[in-house]
Amino acid sequence: MKQDKTSEGYISNKYLRELIIKFNRMNINDTGEWCDAYERKLERKNDKNNIEEDKYELSKSFILRKREQIRELQERYKNFTPEERRKFNAEFEVVKKEICDAFIKVINGRIISFKLIQGPAYEEIDDIRQEALMTLFTYINRYDEERNTSAFAFTTQLITNALNLYLGEMNKRNETEITGLDFYENLNTIDDPYGDDN
Repeated sequence: MKQDKTSEGYISNKYLRELIIKFNRMNINDTGEWCDAYERKLERKNDKNNIEEDKYELSKSFILRKREQIRELQERYKNFTPEERRKFNAEFEVVKKEICDAFIKVINGRIISFKLIQGPAYEEIDDIRQEALMTLFTYINRYDEERNTSAFAFTTQLITNALNLYLGEMNKRNETEITGLDFYENLNTIDDPYGDDN
């Protein structure tokens, strides 16, 4: 699978989509446990009428397909010969490397869009990048290849959510530190009870 290299850092939607689909279809580490939580959340939304009926049906269909896809992959992998397993693992490592490189390029693009390189978040840019990457690898299996046509939009939304979450926590942390510092400075204004005056 070759990426179009019209410009440095560019990721075409077609390339990213093919990569995500291949990764999800080969991801032997995906046990499908997340499907239950996904389905429960979906049912809660439906019970509260917080989801349109057609979207509900599409999401239910996705979960059923995903469970079956994961089950088939696990079964096939279990029946591989040692040589087949070795070849599969080697190919999967290549796909993981390719998708990781692609994700980092998209993450870097969002970091530039958020202007994080110029702000106070610059010192934590590596942590931010790592958090976004972990989010992508956690949630990329929710990509529905039959419904989500834009892999780039799906990926970008996950990154944006991760960045907003990290920046919100960072702001809270900074506010706590400032409040603590103010309290400490206020204590320092009190006369020292053990000073020369006593």
